[in-house]
Amino acid sequence: MKAILRAIFLFLVLLSCVDVNAQDISREEVKHYLAAFDSAIKARDVDAVGALMSGTAILSSTFSVDGERQTQRVGKSEYLNMLRELWSRTSNYQYRRSNERIEISGNKARVSCDVFESMIVDGQYTSTRTVETGTLEKVEGKVLLTEVVANQSL
Repeated sequence: MKAILRAIFLFLVLLSCVDVNAQDISREEVKHYLAAFDSAIKARDVDAVGALMSGTAILSSTFSVDGERQTQRVGKSEYLNMLRELWSRTSNYQYRRSNERIEISGNKARVSCDVFESMIVDGQYTSTRTVETGTLEKVEGKVLLTEVVANQSL
């Protein structure tokens, strides 16, 4: 009996996560989103970046520090705070995305790309190369970033 109740509860939880009003996302909408994202990043406009993200967005980044692999996982507000703090200490910021691949399935799109960033932070030049996979979803008719998985090389 407990197993049946658990199964019913799990089914109801999963059912509540399904968006019955989900709309398919188009390649044109993804391209428009990417252009808006690039513009916000290049302008170092944290609020514009935030407007392109779901409130529940999760960003995971794996990188090496002193030869040790580390993973950092943050939500939208923490990411935006980190971005704001970094950009306040940054000059000569350069951002470039390449090798873009888009896969669309229903109301979701996965965008994989290589990102190169360089900047001067507190007087010190630094650059990163990142392989990113972002998930875009159509939420209430608007395309938003819901997840990013990044692998960085410093």
